[in-house]
Amino acid sequence: MSINREDVLNMVKSLRTGYPKMRLIDFKDLCLQSGVTAEEWNVVVDELHNHLDRGKTFIKSSNWDDAIEELEVSYALDPTMPEVLFCLAEAHTERWVKKRNSKDKAQGIRFAEECLEYDPQNTEAARIVTNLKSAPVEYWIKPAFAWKLARYAVFFALLGIGYWYVRKNYESLTAWASQAFSSARKTASGYLKDKNNVLENIHFESGQAQLTESSKRELDKLVAYLKDNKEIKGEIGGHTDNVGFADGNQQISELRAKAIYDYLVAQGIQPYRLSYKGYGDKRPAHPNDSELNRAKNRRVEFTIK
Repeated sequence: MSINREDVLNMVKSLRTGYPKMRLIDFKDLCLQSGVTAEEWNVVVDELHNHLDRGKTFIKSSNWDDAIEELEVSYALDPTMPEVLFCLAEAHTERWVKKRNSKDKAQGIRFAEECLEYDPQNTEAARIVTNLKSAPVEYWIKPAFAWKLARYAVFFALLGIGYWYVRKNYESLTAWASQAFSSARKTASGYLKDKNNVLENIHFESGQAQLTESSKRELDKLVAYLKDNKEIKGEIGGHTDNVGFADGNQQISELRAKAIYDYLVAQGIQPYRLSYKGYGDKRPAHPNDSELNRAKNRRVEFTIK
Protein backbone atom coordinates (compact mmCIF):
# COMPACT_ATOMS: atom_id res chain seq x y z
CA MET A 1 0.00 0.00 0.00
CA SER A 2 1.44 3.34 -1.09
CA ILE A 3 1.91 6.17 1.40
CA ASN A 4 0.16 9.49 0.85
CA ARG A 5 3.01 11.78 1.89
CA GLU A 6 0.86 14.90 2.11
CA ASP A 7 -1.71 13.27 4.38
CA VAL A 8 0.99 11.84 6.65
CA LEU A 9 2.80 15.18 6.91
CA ASN A 10 -0.39 17.09 7.62
CA MET A 11 -1.34 14.62 10.35
CA VAL A 12 2.09 14.83 11.98
CA LYS A 13 2.16 18.64 11.75
CA SER A 14 -1.28 18.80 13.35
CA LEU A 15 -0.17 16.48 16.14
CA ARG A 16 3.02 18.48 16.62
CA THR A 17 1.10 21.70 17.38
CA GLY A 18 0.01 20.19 20.68
CA TYR A 19 3.55 19.18 21.65
CA PRO A 20 5.89 21.95 20.41
CA LYS A 21 8.55 21.36 23.08
CA MET A 22 8.75 17.57 22.79
CA ARG A 23 12.05 16.21 21.51
CA LEU A 24 11.87 14.40 18.19
CA ILE A 25 12.79 11.01 19.63
CA ASP A 26 9.90 11.26 22.13
CA PHE A 27 7.57 12.72 19.53
CA LYS A 28 8.27 9.67 17.39
CA ASP A 29 6.87 7.41 20.11
CA LEU A 30 3.80 9.62 20.38
CA CYS A 31 3.21 9.46 16.63
CA LEU A 32 3.57 5.68 16.56
CA GLN A 33 1.07 5.42 19.41
CA SER A 34 -1.29 7.70 17.47
CA GLY A 35 -1.39 5.43 14.44
CA VAL A 36 1.57 6.56 12.36
CA THR A 37 3.40 3.52 10.99
CA ALA A 38 7.18 3.13 11.13
CA GLU A 39 7.33 3.49 7.36
CA GLU A 40 5.29 6.69 7.49
CA TRP A 41 7.55 8.05 10.24
CA ASN A 42 10.56 7.49 8.00
CA VAL A 43 8.83 9.63 5.38
CA VAL A 44 8.42 12.40 7.96
CA VAL A 45 12.10 12.29 8.94
CA ASP A 46 13.21 12.31 5.30
CA GLU A 47 10.99 15.31 4.64
CA LEU A 48 12.40 17.10 7.68
CA HIS A 49 16.00 16.66 6.53
CA ASN A 50 15.30 17.32 2.85
CA HIS A 51 13.80 20.73 3.61
CA LEU A 52 16.61 21.49 6.06
CA ASP A 53 19.26 20.62 3.47
CA ARG A 54 17.56 22.76 0.83
CA GLY A 55 17.27 25.62 3.31
CA LYS A 56 20.99 25.43 4.07
CA THR A 57 21.75 25.42 0.34
CA PHE A 58 19.71 28.60 -0.14
CA ILE A 59 21.51 30.20 2.83
CA LYS A 60 24.86 29.52 1.17
CA SER A 61 23.65 31.38 -1.93
CA SER A 62 22.21 34.25 0.18
CA ASN A 63 18.66 33.43 -0.94
CA TRP A 64 17.00 34.23 2.38
CA ASP A 65 13.38 34.10 1.18
CA ASP A 66 13.55 30.56 -0.18
CA ALA A 67 15.74 29.47 2.73
CA ILE A 68 13.12 30.58 5.24
CA GLU A 69 10.33 28.92 3.26
CA GLU A 70 12.15 25.58 3.28
CA LEU A 71 13.22 25.82 6.91
CA GLU A 72 9.70 26.62 8.10
CA VAL A 73 8.60 23.18 6.88
CA SER A 74 11.35 21.55 8.94
CA TYR A 75 10.39 23.71 11.91
CA ALA A 76 6.76 22.58 11.67
CA LEU A 77 7.93 18.98 11.95
CA ASP A 78 10.55 19.52 14.65
CA PRO A 79 10.58 22.90 16.46
CA THR A 80 13.19 21.57 18.92
CA MET A 81 16.01 20.83 16.47
CA PRO A 82 18.89 23.27 17.16
CA GLU A 83 20.17 23.15 13.58
CA VAL A 84 16.78 24.18 12.17
CA LEU A 85 16.40 26.93 14.77
CA PHE A 86 19.86 28.35 14.14
CA CYS A 87 19.40 28.33 10.36
CA LEU A 88 16.10 30.19 10.74
CA ALA A 89 17.76 32.71 13.06
CA GLU A 90 20.58 33.20 10.59
CA ALA A 91 18.29 33.58 7.56
CA HIS A 92 16.01 36.11 9.28
CA THR A 93 19.02 38.04 10.60
CA GLU A 94 20.69 38.26 7.21
CA ARG A 95 17.41 39.31 5.57
CA TRP A 96 17.03 42.00 8.23
CA VAL A 97 20.53 43.28 7.43
CA LYS A 98 19.50 43.48 3.77
CA LYS A 99 15.92 44.79 4.03
CA ARG A 100 15.58 46.29 7.57
CA ASN A 101 12.20 44.65 8.16
CA SER A 102 11.42 44.79 11.89
CA LYS A 103 9.69 41.39 11.71
CA ASP A 104 12.91 39.75 10.56
CA LYS A 105 14.79 41.26 13.47
CA ALA A 106 12.20 39.94 15.93
CA GLN A 107 12.23 36.50 14.29
CA GLY A 108 16.02 36.41 14.29
CA ILE A 109 16.04 37.01 18.04
CA ARG A 110 13.22 34.53 18.63
CA PHE A 111 14.79 31.62 16.76
CA ALA A 112 18.27 32.29 18.16
CA GLU A 113 16.86 32.26 21.70
CA GLU A 114 14.96 29.04 20.99
CA CYS A 115 18.18 27.53 19.62
CA LEU A 116 19.95 28.43 22.87
CA GLU A 117 17.15 26.77 24.81
CA TYR A 118 18.06 23.41 23.26
CA ASP A 119 21.76 24.09 22.61
CA PRO A 120 22.96 26.45 25.39
CA GLN A 121 26.57 26.40 24.19
CA ASN A 122 25.84 27.65 20.68
CA THR A 123 27.98 30.79 20.66
CA GLU A 124 26.83 31.86 17.19
CA ALA A 125 23.19 31.91 18.30
CA ALA A 126 24.19 33.92 21.37
CA ARG A 127 26.04 36.37 19.14
CA ILE A 128 22.96 36.88 16.98
CA VAL A 129 20.81 37.65 20.04
CA THR A 130 23.39 40.09 21.40
CA ASN A 131 23.97 41.87 18.09
CA LEU A 132 20.31 42.25 17.21
CA LYS A 133 19.28 43.47 20.65
CA SER A 134 22.16 45.95 20.80
CA ALA A 135 21.75 47.31 17.26
CA PRO A 136 21.48 51.13 17.59
CA VAL A 137 18.60 53.07 16.11
CA GLU A 138 20.57 54.46 13.18
CA TYR A 139 21.06 50.93 11.82
CA TRP A 140 17.40 50.90 10.92
CA ILE A 141 18.12 53.35 8.08
CA LYS A 142 17.74 51.30 4.92
CA PRO A 143 20.76 51.35 2.59
CA ALA A 144 18.72 52.59 -0.37
CA PHE A 145 17.33 55.46 1.70
CA ALA A 146 20.79 56.30 3.04
CA TRP A 147 22.13 56.59 -0.49
CA LYS A 148 19.21 58.79 -1.45
CA LEU A 149 20.06 61.10 1.42
CA ALA A 150 23.68 61.12 0.36
CA ARG A 151 22.75 62.19 -3.16
CA TYR A 152 21.19 65.33 -1.74
CA ALA A 153 24.14 66.09 0.53
CA VAL A 154 24.51 69.67 -0.67
CA PHE A 155 20.86 70.36 -0.02
CA PHE A 156 21.09 68.95 3.52
CA ALA A 157 24.27 70.91 4.15
CA LEU A 158 22.63 74.14 3.08
CA LEU A 159 19.77 73.44 5.45
CA GLY A 160 22.26 72.86 8.26
CA ILE A 161 21.14 69.27 8.84
CA GLY A 162 24.65 67.94 8.36
CA TYR A 163 25.46 65.54 5.58
CA TRP A 164 28.31 64.16 7.64
CA TYR A 165 25.78 62.63 10.07
CA VAL A 166 23.90 60.81 7.33
CA ARG A 167 27.09 59.53 5.74
CA LYS A 168 28.53 58.57 9.12
CA ASN A 169 25.43 56.53 9.97
CA TYR A 170 25.49 54.71 6.66
CA GLU A 171 29.15 53.83 7.01
CA SER A 172 28.64 52.64 10.58
CA LEU A 173 25.70 50.54 9.38
CA THR A 174 27.88 48.82 6.81
CA ALA A 175 30.70 48.22 9.27
CA TRP A 176 28.36 46.91 11.97
CA ALA A 177 26.54 44.53 9.65
CA SER A 178 29.80 43.12 8.35
CA GLN A 179 31.29 42.65 11.80
CA ALA A 180 28.13 41.30 13.40
CA PHE A 181 27.26 38.63 10.89
CA SER A 182 30.32 37.74 8.81
CA SER A 183 31.17 34.99 11.29
CA ALA A 184 27.62 33.86 12.00
CA ARG A 185 27.77 31.05 9.45
CA LYS A 186 27.16 27.68 10.95
CA THR A 187 29.41 24.75 10.12
CA ALA A 188 27.97 21.34 9.61
CA SER A 189 28.87 20.21 13.02
CA GLY A 190 29.02 23.78 14.83
CA TYR A 191 25.88 24.58 16.12
CA LEU A 192 24.13 21.04 17.58
CA LYS A 193 26.23 18.50 19.85
CA ASP A 194 24.33 16.64 22.57
CA LYS A 195 26.89 14.15 23.88
CA ASN A 196 29.88 12.04 22.91
CA ASN A 197 29.67 8.27 22.88
CA VAL A 198 32.76 6.08 22.91
CA LEU A 199 32.04 3.10 20.67
CA GLU A 200 32.79 0.30 23.09
CA ASN A 201 34.61 -2.89 22.09
CA ILE A 202 36.06 -1.25 18.99
CA HIS A 203 39.78 -0.99 19.55
CA PHE A 204 42.75 -0.86 17.24
CA GLU A 205 46.26 -2.16 17.44
CA SER A 206 48.78 0.67 17.58
CA GLY A 207 49.27 2.04 14.06
CA GLN A 208 46.43 -0.01 12.50
CA ALA A 209 43.04 0.95 11.04
CA GLN A 210 41.44 -2.36 9.98
CA LEU A 211 38.11 -3.35 11.50
CA THR A 212 38.07 -6.78 13.13
CA GLU A 213 35.07 -9.09 12.85
CA SER A 214 34.25 -8.50 16.51
CA SER A 215 34.34 -4.75 15.88
CA LYS A 216 31.92 -5.17 12.98
CA ARG A 217 29.52 -7.12 15.19
CA GLU A 218 29.65 -4.28 17.69
CA LEU A 219 29.04 -1.72 14.95
CA ASP A 220 25.99 -3.68 13.84
CA LYS A 221 24.35 -2.56 17.08
CA LEU A 222 24.94 1.07 16.07
CA VAL A 223 23.58 0.33 12.60
CA ALA A 224 20.37 -1.07 14.10
CA TYR A 225 20.02 1.95 16.38
CA LEU A 226 20.51 4.43 13.55
CA LYS A 227 17.99 2.60 11.37
CA ASP A 228 15.42 2.74 14.17
CA ASN A 229 16.12 6.44 14.82
CA LYS A 230 16.39 8.09 11.43
CA GLU A 231 16.40 11.55 12.98
CA ILE A 232 19.87 10.96 14.48
CA LYS A 233 22.94 12.42 12.77
CA GLY A 234 26.48 12.16 14.06
CA GLU A 235 30.21 12.62 13.63
CA ILE A 236 32.63 9.71 13.84
CA GLY A 237 35.79 10.93 15.54
CA GLY A 238 39.00 8.90 15.48
CA HIS A 239 41.56 9.19 18.31
CA THR A 240 44.99 7.64 18.93
CA ASP A 241 47.53 7.26 21.70
CA ASN A 242 50.75 9.30 21.64
CA VAL A 243 52.99 6.55 20.28
CA GLY A 244 54.78 7.69 17.12
CA PHE A 245 54.71 11.03 15.30
CA ALA A 246 51.83 13.50 15.52
CA ASP A 247 51.31 13.61 11.72
CA GLY A 248 51.14 9.84 11.55
CA ASN A 249 48.69 9.70 14.44
CA GLN A 250 46.51 12.28 12.72
CA GLN A 251 46.44 10.21 9.55
CA ILE A 252 45.71 6.90 11.27
CA SER A 253 42.91 8.46 13.35
CA GLU A 254 41.22 9.69 10.18
CA LEU A 255 41.62 6.29 8.54
CA ARG A 256 39.98 4.65 11.56
CA ALA A 257 37.08 7.06 11.51
CA LYS A 258 36.65 6.55 7.77
CA ALA A 259 36.74 2.77 8.17
CA ILE A 260 33.75 2.97 10.50
CA TYR A 261 32.02 5.54 8.28
CA ASP A 262 32.44 3.26 5.25
CA TYR A 263 31.10 0.27 7.18
CA LEU A 264 28.01 2.13 8.40
CA VAL A 265 27.25 3.42 4.89
CA ALA A 266 27.75 -0.07 3.46
CA GLN A 267 25.15 -1.34 5.95
CA GLY A 268 22.55 1.12 4.66
CA ILE A 269 23.00 4.29 6.74
CA GLN A 270 22.54 7.37 4.54
CA PRO A 271 25.83 9.27 4.04
CA TYR A 272 24.19 12.65 4.76
CA ARG A 273 23.61 11.52 8.35
CA LEU A 274 27.29 10.87 9.00
CA SER A 275 30.61 12.68 8.94
CA TYR A 276 34.05 11.60 10.08
CA LYS A 277 37.18 13.32 11.36
CA GLY A 278 40.55 12.33 12.76
CA TYR A 279 41.81 14.06 15.89
CA GLY A 280 45.11 12.20 16.26
CA ASP A 281 46.52 12.29 19.78
CA LYS A 282 45.21 15.79 20.53
CA ARG A 283 42.24 14.70 22.68
CA PRO A 284 43.33 11.87 24.98
CA ALA A 285 40.62 10.50 27.24
CA HIS A 286 43.24 9.26 29.70
CA PRO A 287 46.91 10.05 30.43
CA ASN A 288 49.19 8.16 28.06
CA ASP A 289 51.18 6.77 30.99
CA SER A 290 50.44 3.05 30.67
CA GLU A 291 49.64 0.48 28.01
CA LEU A 292 46.10 0.18 29.37
CA ASN A 293 45.48 3.92 29.11
CA ARG A 294 47.04 4.09 25.67
CA ALA A 295 44.69 1.30 24.55
CA LYS A 296 41.74 3.31 25.87
CA ASN A 297 42.92 6.35 23.93
CA ARG A 298 42.93 4.34 20.69
CA ARG A 299 39.21 4.83 20.38
CA VAL A 300 36.43 6.09 18.17
CA GLU A 301 33.65 8.38 19.39
CA PHE A 302 30.23 8.93 17.88
CA THR A 303 29.07 12.48 18.57
CA ILE A 304 25.32 12.96 18.20
CA LYS A 305 24.50 16.18 16.42
